[in-house]
Amino acid sequence: MSVQQVEGMEALTQSMRNHAVATQSIIAGLEAQGIKIVADLRARCPVETGALRDAIRYEIVVDASGPKLVIHVGNADTYYVQFVEYGSSHAPAHPFIRPVVNGSKGAMLSTLENVVLKVGV
Repeated sequence: MSVQQVEGMEALTQSMRNHAVATQSIIAGLEAQGIKIVADLRARCPVETGALRDAIRYEIVVDASGPKLVIHVGNADTYYVQFVEYGSSHAPAHPFIRPVVNGSKGAMLSTLENVVLKVGV
């Protein structure tokens, strides 16, 4: 019976632990941002029936490239979201998405910077 020793396993194990901690910290930061962005979008969303406001949500998607925050505005029943945001020949624009997205960029960067400083990614 032959025993093989692989050098660097401890470093690899530690690196994997650090990656898991960093991923969880990023997810927590994205969750906090998702809650805030959805609240801001709902607050700014023009309301007639409430269907569009109620169709705003977020989800955290984790794939091979890492965690991502996905904001959903609208659904099959609220197909008219682009007409609300940009207007149409029959109605003026009531932008609520772009102002929130533009206002959230700094907070997103700050969240990610805090994760990097906390975890040392």
